This record gives sequence, structure tokens and C-alpha cells, in this order.
Amino acid sequence: MKRGPKAKPTKLKVLEGNPGRRPLPKKEPTPSKAKSVAAPAELDAEGKKAWRRVVRQLKAMGLYTEIDRDALMLYSDSYSLWLKASRRLRKDGILTKGALGAPKLHPAVLVADKAFQRMKAMISAFGMTPADRVGLAGEEKEEVDEFTAHQQRRKKGE
Repeated sequence: MKRGPKAKPTKLKVLEGNPGRRPLPKKEPTPSKAKSVAAPAELDAEGKKAWRRVVRQLKAMGLYTEIDRDALMLYSDSYSLWLKASRRLRKDGILTKGALGAPKLHPAVLVADKAFQRMKAMISAFGMTPADRVGLAGEEKEEVDEFTAHQQRRKKGE
């Protein structure tokens, strides 16, 4: 088992501008681009909505490939399950009556928690949290005030 943080895909490192300045791997496997972005038939309506939302964003970043389909399906299915359990909890509350009438935790709490744990693993794997994306915004042009822009033009000989 490898120690330390998980290796980041080269594609993400490139999008971040290779902040570590270490040489990028030359022989990293590159899965083929996904042919279909259609949501799998096995997903319910909420899962399909999650699928479309996430795939649209990953595709725009160039991070959606054919091999990601099963992992994204797991994320979308977990999202749907979490949403259903959360709705049930909002309706019923987090406590319910036990066999002897004493309050106990609603079973949907455990369902929501398990689904959330699976979603969290997939979210991190695809760089879908602000912490995972910290350097991805580096491609935007930095705003430069007028004086600095003038100095930069003079330096270039314009």
C-alpha cells in the first residue's frame, strides 16, 4: 500500500498549472473519451438528474472518460438514495418510536449517512469539491490595473 496522499491525475495537474513543478508522468494510461453522456437506464429520475449535472461539468473540464462511467453511476445512485433519505427525515424527523415506545434514531439516518459516505468518496475522486479544485481556477486571466498594464507594455517594448 502506498503512503501519502493519493496521486493526482495528470490532467488535473495540467489544469492546475503543475504547481509542484515536478516532471509529469509520460506513460500515464489515458482512457478513451466517453462516447455517450446519456444517463444509464439503471438510475432513477433523481440519479439521472445528478448524472447529467455532473457529466456536463466534468466534460467541460475534459475529465469525463469511458472508464469513469461506473464510478459516476455509483455517485449518481448514492446521491439519489441520500436525497430520498433526507426528504424522509425532513418529513418524519430524525427520531422515531422504538419497540418499547422509547425514542430511537430513524432508520433513514443510517441510509443517508451511508449514501453520503459513498458520495463523498466519489466527489473527491473526481475533484468536485472546492478543496479539490483549488488550483483549477488558475487558467483565468488575472485582473491587472491600468498602471501595471502600462508598465508591462513598456517592458515588452510596445
